[in-house]
Amino acid sequence: MVDSLARPVCNTIFILLHILFISCSSHNTEETEKSREINTKELAGENFTFDCGYNRKLGNGCELGDWILDSVYFDRKQGNKPIWAFFYFKVTGAGKVDSLFYSGTVSSEIANKIKDNIYKTEGHWKISSDFPSEGYQWFVLPYFNLGDLPCISSLCTKEDSIFQWSIRMLVENIDKTQGILSEHRARIFPPVTIDSRFPKM
Repeated sequence: MVDSLARPVCNTIFILLHILFISCSSHNTEETEKSREINTKELAGENFTFDCGYNRKLGNGCELGDWILDSVYFDRKQGNKPIWAFFYFKVTGAGKVDSLFYSGTVSSEIANKIKDNIYKTEGHWKISSDFPSEGYQWFVLPYFNLGDLPCISSLCTKEDSIFQWSIRMLVENIDKTQGILSEHRARIFPPVTIDSRFPKM
């Protein structure tokens, strides 16, 4: 019974881990040597800073996440089911958003709103003055809606609870991974996964 409950959870996490790996390790094979030099510099994370142009209450600055979630609301019809998406986009040295696409389980309505908000970041990127206008920086934005928390309603099944807990743990580890990659310029390896197809002990 536990295996049958855990299988869809494992499948989803498997997909998410592979998306995360591809996001962090992909390279453009058609780059010129000059572009490679630009990208090496970009890894320092010092060339692009998002500035929404206004301060929130109590004088705190506006984060990119606040901007992206503008007019993106929780849908009660979603219930206990977590939904997610990874949004990929480039920002050029001229501050233009380019090559925006996504992968995930969010509705097209939510995806289109988030994409619209990403495009609206144009004009709000502070870019180093010595960064060439023909250069660019890739960004990966994970989006998760965990559903009703905690999963304790009468409509919440054991499978829902396991799935929600697993996704919450995944979100925490993605956040930790992002911090390590940014601070230490670490390299992420492909996910090591196993499932019922492997021989049992």
